[in-house]
Amino acid sequence: MRWLTHIALVALTLTVNAPLLEADAQSSPTVREIIVEGNQRIEAGTIRSYLLIQEGDPFELRRIDQSLKSLFATGLFADVSIDRQADALLVNVVENPLINRIAFEGNKRLEDDFLKSEITLKPRVVFTQSKIQNDVKRILDVYRVNGRFGATVDPKVIQLPQNRADLIFEIDEGPLTSVSSIRFIGNRVFDDDDLRGVIQT
Repeated sequence: MRWLTHIALVALTLTVNAPLLEADAQSSPTVREIIVEGNQRIEAGTIRSYLLIQEGDPFELRRIDQSLKSLFATGLFADVSIDRQADALLVNVVENPLINRIAFEGNKRLEDDFLKSEITLKPRVVFTQSKIQNDVKRILDVYRVNGRFGATVDPKVIQLPQNRADLIFEIDEGPLTSVSSIRFIGNRVFDDDDLRGVIQT
């Protein structure tokens, strides 16, 4: 009877542990394949080179998260997602558009060539909204230096086939800002007229 009881306990142990062993084997599966989707201009191999997890590596959330950050850091993508499908890693990307042409509208005081030399974006360069806003600020700074503090710049993005886009800066130069009066406060040794005579404004 004792050996029958022992066999029953062994059988029970095997029954309980079998699923645990199976679960343990599945807890750290290996990446068998990396599938890249959504890319149009950028080669799948280039995208894989930015990943910090490769085929043959175990699925690790930390390395997947680092890979996601690595792809975003390139500035090439507007959106990136990484998902697991069975033993495959699915990388889905949305590429940032490529600038086809840059144009300026509404500018009369400043020439196109001068404005183009002041901005960082150029044709055939990938752009993002942050880069556009930085160039808007640059254009506004140029107008303020030229005495037009009321100038406004409205960037327009015109989508084209093959994930390209025309970038148009619509400019309202506004009126020329002039100084209506100059006042000095705290001057005791020199009067206002003396001080006005030595300043350029």
